[in-house]
Amino acid sequence: MTGIICSGIVYDIKNLWFDKSSYYYKSSLKFWDRLIITFLKITALLCYSSGRLKNEFQDFQSKTLNVDISAENYKEAFLIPTKQEIWEKTTVVVVVPIYLTSKNSLLQARAVLKCLARQTISPVSVVVVDDASPFKYEFKDIYPNDSTDSYIKIIYEKLEKNGGPGNARNHGINIAFTLNPVLIMFTDMDCQPFQSWVESAIEYFENNRHEYGNCMILSGLTKSLGDTHFDLYHDLFGTLNGLYLPSDQSLLYGTTCNLCVPTLLLKAITFDGDFRRASFEDVEFCIRARKLFNAKTLFVDKMRIHHDFAYIFTTDKKWWKSLNAFKDNYIRFGRLFQKYGEWEPLMLAKHYEYNSWRVGLDVIHHRYLNQL
Repeated sequence: MTGIICSGIVYDIKNLWFDKSSYYYKSSLKFWDRLIITFLKITALLCYSSGRLKNEFQDFQSKTLNVDISAENYKEAFLIPTKQEIWEKTTVVVVVPIYLTSKNSLLQARAVLKCLARQTISPVSVVVVDDASPFKYEFKDIYPNDSTDSYIKIIYEKLEKNGGPGNARNHGINIAFTLNPVLIMFTDMDCQPFQSWVESAIEYFENNRHEYGNCMILSGLTKSLGDTHFDLYHDLFGTLNGLYLPSDQSLLYGTTCNLCVPTLLLKAITFDGDFRRASFEDVEFCIRARKLFNAKTLFVDKMRIHHDFAYIFTTDKKWWKSLNAFKDNYIRFGRLFQKYGEWEPLMLAKHYEYNSWRVGLDVIHHRYLNQL
């Protein structure tokens, strides 16, 4: 494990400082910025590895794949659609799981609903599933009815017991099924989709349905909302963006903060509830869809959102205040990667080949980042 950590650090630092052909080297970073990003890279790998070691020797049992391809109502759902199906109106339902712990997370949930209310093409409905939030609030607190908001239909449900983001999304999917949409889109409460987010997914789906049928998962470009060095790190190394597979020009996976899936595919497979915290449930879903149905995860550059990591940004000239902000951000940053590391052994227990698939893959989205 130590050798893997060291080789990973050396590889990325080499790209950042010395490899003139790499995106990291060519990015317009000053010396001080590169120094901080290098420090954060070392931190991320060490925290990830410490989290991984924490669960390294646990006996994970793979959950039975959540799939039933014998049901007659979608037995042939993954065949190339007829012309009539291609020309049917593409309707969308958006599923948003929320888990509120503070006033700040409440404001984040309010922001995502406002963005969804202002889409150029409105979804049929937005399904909001509260995963048993400990923070006390009323629904009107996250979506006040004021004249500045466009109309949007919202279905809201609060679960009695916390079951993790995958379970909350599955609950939202079941509600969405009752509305019979063609597509179900997913985002998170700490995201802010662009106005054309829904429209871009519909356009890409309609233009490519004749080729992929319902065997496609769409994922777009996600960029940090903040301006700290921690946000810059996530953008440089694609924390919330999928990895590109050159072999078939698709993504290995897409992230659930920016995802679109045909309803017929979701009637065959849903998210794995074994992942009790936000970590690998989206990676596992995309890889399982690929293995079972040869479903490709496709990159749609116009499906764009901002993600709020909630790092503290300060311009205060008092050095101790800046130091305290950096310390708080650093702790949040380290815990995020430690969490990812803790859940990777479960991912490998379910799909052992994931570890080899991701080696040598790069984030596809670098060339799009400056456009946001």
